[in-house]
Amino acid sequence: MPPKGLSIEDVQDEDLYAFLHVQEKATDKELESAYRKLALKWHPDKNPDNAEAADLFRKLVKVTEILKDKEARAAYDQLRRARHLQELRKKELNAERRKLREDLERREAAHSDNVVSERQAREGLAAKILRLKEEGAALVRASEQKLRDEWAQTQAEQLAAASAAAEATTAQVHAVKVRWKKSKAFAEDDIRRLLSQFGTLGDVVMSAKGGRALVEFESHSCAALAAETGCPDLTITLQSSAPADAEATPAASSPSPASHTQASSNSPLRRPPPAMFASAAASAVPPPSTAGSHNTPAFPAAKRKVTEEEVFAMMRLAQQRKDQQAADQ
Repeated sequence: MPPKGLSIEDVQDEDLYAFLHVQEKATDKELESAYRKLALKWHPDKNPDNAEAADLFRKLVKVTEILKDKEARAAYDQLRRARHLQELRKKELNAERRKLREDLERREAAHSDNVVSERQAREGLAAKILRLKEEGAALVRASEQKLRDEWAQTQAEQLAAASAAAEATTAQVHAVKVRWKKSKAFAEDDIRRLLSQFGTLGDVVMSAKGGRALVEFESHSCAALAAETGCPDLTITLQSSAPADAEATPAASSPSPASHTQASSNSPLRRPPPAMFASAAASAVPPPSTAGSHNTPAFPAAKRKVTEEEVFAMMRLAQQRKDQQAADQ
């Protein structure tokens, strides 16, 4: 069946070239030019209250599709010529030329195998119009599917980026283990006062047995600097980056001799569960304030050891701090 808005009868009874005001041998460029001129005249936006203009515009679109498609145009030209020949025959039907008409029909019947009838031409044109309609629908479906695929790919990339950012945020250790002789009797305020010189502190978890504490820093560099530089009467060790179920392994080595302490499994201090850490991909929240409660540790779940380059960077930073303190004195 032909597309909605254009039937075989419309094609049969009307000259499409005359409808577009072009010649029969008009090129695609001339057809496009004629289409634009008539589209400006009959477009529904310019004729909002004119139903006839809307019908003419739809008819203009279909007529242009037929004439710009080579196969459909050839079928229409064949039908047009057959209709033209039929009109000529009707004009010649008179007494003087009747015999000539009968002779002509006999010759056409003799060569009927090589002549396409008007009915066959009409059926061929209908098939070409139907093909145009199906191809247009297929293009629309393909375009919609492409948009859906691109949207799904964008969502997947954004999710992957958020996951990577979350893993990167938790990839470094921000805490140190602090030990001292029980005879010193350091309180939490003392630990904060001594370690605040290395950077902003987060939570400080004091051991119930005394002599130990777990101190959170704002950044990994601050924690590494504290472990590298050390502090009088305190043994400072960078918190191990091993998972909670593998805390029996020794802590990650560092240039400081204090890093060679006993395994963390012997310590009463346990690593907090990863669920206590906020994801950096969900919200960029600053480290916990020292003014709040200091009973709940909130250390990022580290997943790697300190690299050699980071160790050298921390050593340079510690040396600069010592030089600055010597210059101040």
